[in-house]
Amino acid sequence: MSLMPFIAINNGIIHKRPRLGLLLYVSQIGFMLYWGMYAFQLEFFGTNFFSTINGVNQGFFVINLVSMVIISRNHQLTITHEIEGKNVVKHHPNVKVE
Repeated sequence: MSLMPFIAINNGIIHKRPRLGLLLYVSQIGFMLYWGMYAFQLEFFGTNFFSTINGVNQGFFVINLVSMVIISRNHQLTITHEIEGKNVVKHHPNVKVE
């Protein structure tokens, strides 16, 4: 999950289906805030929210799995750096250039 922002930069989900990408992003932020609310009350007030936090953790895990599957299925391989000033592949005996 820590490397997903690097994959999401060149991802088709941002360009083709921005609403789905925004929904995934907002749902992850929402689960983080939801978890933080219960964790704060547990940590500072001593309220017993262990079972609630466990359920929120499971939901957050599912959202992360769904996000990784959707983002990786919509990934588009692109060249992110320049080779000799141009984004082209030099003629190589094993590579067909069309």
